[in-house]
Amino acid sequence: GINAEYGKKSFGARLLPCRKNHKKGTLGFFRFIQSTPFLVCPASSLTDSYHTAVMRESVDTPFSGDFRDNPTIISNSSISFLKSQPPVEHSLSSLPEQISATSTSNPSSGICFEGPEKRLEIDFKPVFQNPRGFRVYTPKQLQKFILDPAKCTIISQMSNPHFDSYVLSESSLFVYPYKVILKTCGTTTLLAALPNLLQLGSQLGSSVEFVTYSRKNYNFPLSQPTPHSCFQEEVRYLNMFFEGTPFIFGPMTSDHWFLYVADYSQNDPLARTEYTLEIMMSDLDPTAMKQFYKEDGVSVKDTTQKSGISKIIPETKIDDCQFEPCGYSMNGLLNEVYSTIHITPEPQCSYVSYETNLSSKSFTEVINRVLQTFRPGRFTVALFVENSQAEDLGKLPWNFAIPGFKLAHKQEIVFGEDITYSIFYCNYKSLQA
Repeated sequence: GINAEYGKKSFGARLLPCRKNHKKGTLGFFRFIQSTPFLVCPASSLTDSYHTAVMRESVDTPFSGDFRDNPTIISNSSISFLKSQPPVEHSLSSLPEQISATSTSNPSSGICFEGPEKRLEIDFKPVFQNPRGFRVYTPKQLQKFILDPAKCTIISQMSNPHFDSYVLSESSLFVYPYKVILKTCGTTTLLAALPNLLQLGSQLGSSVEFVTYSRKNYNFPLSQPTPHSCFQEEVRYLNMFFEGTPFIFGPMTSDHWFLYVADYSQNDPLARTEYTLEIMMSDLDPTAMKQFYKEDGVSVKDTTQKSGISKIIPETKIDDCQFEPCGYSMNGLLNEVYSTIHITPEPQCSYVSYETNLSSKSFTEVINRVLQTFRPGRFTVALFVENSQAEDLGKLPWNFAIPGFKLAHKQEIVFGEDITYSIFYCNYKSLQA
């Protein structure tokens, strides 16, 4: 182990070897502003071997007992990923025993909904003979083979020349020819859709190129079913199909974000930079949330316009839905750009998520529009940048100083050599809280 001194607090760290990445010459570094215990994402050495640094505070935390959603050690045992013939079925009984714990957050009153979503994105290698790729599958097929295992249903569908968008009973599905993004909230079993999703890709003659799985920490982790009871279990399940690396961002005593990455892509100097921006908001302003309770005579289009959602990315084609008695979801389409918003307005568990793949040199304006619309008491911003350009490294992707909010935590990591990936993670708290 190693010891790291930060300010007045002492931390101990263990380095755990992770699987080798498929690229050579990876290099990682990170910068952070921190005042609470945290887990840091892995930084590789000059070889192609990754390590996970698990950092833990040496003094007591405000929480007691075991942490179901606060992992300590990630198992390195895995089943090799089969590119040409991805497995269709896996028995969850082969997973290690679930970690028992006590939830660190419980609803104080009323019925609470788990707003933070699980998110899976898989890029498949394009097949010249099948230019439509996954878009050849019908909504009925997607429902049966992907969404039924995940325990959610299609509510609405909208398409443009670039991709298909589905609003779900729990969040969203986006289908590009060779990219699939599935995002589900509540107690859905997103990863249960993975075997069939890989099989659908195999039937197209394709194989996996890049995988990310991510989510914010749960509010009510004890309510989550297998294989989502904790991040360890999710990583072990993903390792049955891929050779990936787990990352954890943020303080373990507050908001934090889990990320798993498996990369099988080849170096392409002409590959364009791609962005995924997520804004995860909690403790929302009750007045802002009131408009997301269904009212007689107020249509969902009225809500979308009056709330300011339609102004976040102008000219976006919006497919929106309002739930009984409250709640709201939308998917936006603008050429190749998607955006999605999901709102849980109940005060005891208020949560709003915003996500887009908009390409921009600065996300300051988009972030400010989102904050003005929902007025959170605290929020997290996570930006994943794929194929970062050398001239962009070191530049701020948004103005970290946001008026009315305190920057409570910041981490940046850049890894890779020929292909560079950048991750920016920040937690903010309202100055009025």
